[in-house]
Amino acid sequence: MSVVCESLLKDLVEAVKSRDDTQVDRLLLLGVPPDVIEPGGTWSALHAAVLFNVQVLPKLLSYSRDPDAPQVLGGTPLSYVVHALGEKPDSERKAELFVAMQLLKDRGASALAGGADQRPIELARLYGMPDVEAGLRA
Repeated sequence: MSVVCESLLKDLVEAVKSRDDTQVDRLLLLGVPPDVIEPGGTWSALHAAVLFNVQVLPKLLSYSRDPDAPQVLGGTPLSYVVHALGEKPDSERKAELFVAMQLLKDRGASALAGGADQRPIELARLYGMPDVEAGLRA
């Protein structure tokens, strides 16, 4: 991967985190993939959207080839949704995360994807969240 491509991936993640929708649009139109983890970084743009900016997730998913492809230590973006729900968020954040879960599932994300200890369905069981487990199965 070229230095320019690596830089653009980092720029996309940062634009998602900072809620800079204009920059997100520019980078997506340039072909920067939202489902690739930034080299030497922590997340893909999809992971960052789950954590910081769920509102941009539909746009990112429309440019994504596979919402399960980016895995950070085995954790897919859907795994990150379940982890965030396991932290017992306030009702507004919980509703936002359920929207993210549905958006990811609608684009083909699997509750069985990811590393053995990071599969969303197993995380929901581990955290004791039957409502999340049911949502993943629906």
